[in-house]
Amino acid sequence: MRLLSIEEVTFRTSLSRTFINRLRSEGQFPVAVAVGDKRISFVESEVEDWMQQRINDRDSKLKAQEGLTVSI
Repeated sequence: MRLLSIEEVTFRTSLSRTFINRLRSEGQFPVAVAVGDKRISFVESEVEDWMQQRINDRDSKLKAQEGLTVSI
């Protein structure tokens, strides 16, 4: 198991720290782990799962759109 710093998470997700914190406050991002008084990290596998879910959501929407396309 590996922990990622917020800097690593912003790099991997291409999201800003501000946006990640907004998602966290809305309960839409993996919960951080306190590793010190003023330091948090994220479980790598949880961040990867979150990213994979975004990809799965995209793919599901694309498939649904293809199903609505009528062939002539």
